[in-house]
Formats: sequence, C-alpha cells, structure tokens
Amino acid sequence: MSGEFGDFEQDFAKVDKAAAGGGSDLTPEGVYKVVCSHQDVKGDGKLVDHEVIQSKQMSKGLKIFLEVLEPAVMKVGKEEVKTKGRVIEHVFWVTQKNLAYIKRDAATILGRDLKTINELTTTPWVGSTCEIGIKHEMYNGFKNEKVSFFNAWKPQKEQAKKEETKATAPTGAATTPDF
Repeated sequence: MSGEFGDFEQDFAKVDKAAAGGGSDLTPEGVYKVVCSHQDVKGDGKLVDHEVIQSKQMSKGLKIFLEVLEPAVMKVGKEEVKTKGRVIEHVFWVTQKNLAYIKRDAATILGRDLKTINELTTTPWVGSTCEIGIKHEMYNGFKNEKVSFFNAWKPQKEQAKKEETKATAPTGAATTPDF
C-alpha cells in the first residue's frame, strides 16, 4: 500500500462514517437530584471535591463533581439508561460577566451566600445537594452534556416535612386506597 497510512487503506474504504457529534455515553437530558462528591482527578489516590482549572484562553474555572442520586434510570426512546451514580462535571468559569451567576448558583448549591470569590476554593462542596437540569449542546463539533440550571434541593428538609405531616395527621383518618 502507498502513503503514510497505507495499512488502513482497505479498512478506511469499508467503514461507515460516524454520526456527527459524539458522546454516546452522555447523561440523558432531564432533571436530576445530585450530591457534590469527591473524585480522584489526578489518579493519585487523593480525593478532591473541586479542582481549579485553566482554559487555553487562560480563563480560570472551578470544577465541581455532581453525582446523580435520582432518578436511578432514565428512559431514552425505548431504552432505559442507568443514571444513578453517574458523575457530571460542572465548571464555574470565573469571568467578569459570570460573577453574578457564580454567586447565585454557588449559593443555591451550598445553601448560603459566599462573602468572597475565594470561598469557592476554601468551602467544602462534598455533601451539598441540589437539583440540576442537563441539556446536550454542540461545542467544537462534539456533543456535550451541560448543566442548564440549579435548583435548591435539601433531602433532609423533605424527609423532615414528611415526618412532620405524618405526626400531625389525625389518627383514624380516612385514607384513600392505592389502586
């Protein structure tokens, strides 16, 4: 065979072109309840709950790791995709135009306002819970998953409310049968 890649010439002629984009293992679009988790980002056995990163354009960002708690499975077409346990990475890009959004979203996740931007790196994220939306978007020719919104979600408060409702319900009250 001739050329630099001659060994692949016959296989190249036979293979079908891949579909545009990529990301066959993306988390399905939808709404999820998540918890901030630890990850071994460098493969050195050290778990971290955030990572400061820098883009090629020299923008700095804070990456957090969101582990899906609910739903355990999402239906995509006729297929069921296991979602519980998936880790979604989200980056807060620290730019002048993003400061207000970082303030809002960090407060939603952490359950309190930050006094300084430096608290992004000094505050423990692990264990914080929230609800997120996942959307797919094309970026540089690839399909990626992106967090589209954050909502407050505190499962401890939900559980306390359920228990309070049970405790205040009158005894012997008529119940509706489950059909």
